[in-house]
Amino acid sequence: MQDTFWIKNDKEKVLRTHTTSVTARAIEQASKDGRIPCAFISIGKVFRNEATDATHEMQFFQIDGAMVGENISIADMKGVLTHFYKKMLGEETVIEFRPSFFPFTEPSIEVFAKFKGNGWSWVVLECCTRMFLRNLGLDPTKVQGFAFGHGFDRIAMVKWGISDVRFLYQGDLRLNQF
Repeated sequence: MQDTFWIKNDKEKVLRTHTTSVTARAIEQASKDGRIPCAFISIGKVFRNEATDATHEMQFFQIDGAMVGENISIADMKGVLTHFYKKMLGEETVIEFRPSFFPFTEPSIEVFAKFKGNGWSWVVLECCTRMFLRNLGLDPTKVQGFAFGHGFDRIAMVKWGISDVRFLYQGDLRLNQF
């Protein structure tokens, strides 16, 4: 769905656009081995061929995760993510989950965080999805789950008030503002 970068050599290779493939493979293997319920986190650098601006960059670090098992619900996802954001942004952080639409998830949720007197800041896309389970060959009538993904760069921007994501990739030590 995203444009990406290709490396041409003896075999064409594509730079990944998400870390979701790592999590998906781990869940597929766990399913084959009979290790459901399961939960996985994947972290890595991703690349997207898109126009850069203050909040978008063609490279960033992503964290992706999923949990699959019987009776896993969106409430579990909300609990996991609320705990995560309070640890990342501070215990006084207020988290708000808002319904959204993204063509690759169903249903989709966006997370907003308010902390230290700041206004609401968009943090990340999250999803709780039956489509994800079906794509892994799992039966959504027997197991449920959720998946999420977000960029660490966006969290850093929110946490430290960085106005432009491109500052993170300039490599100019004289800036020393973070």
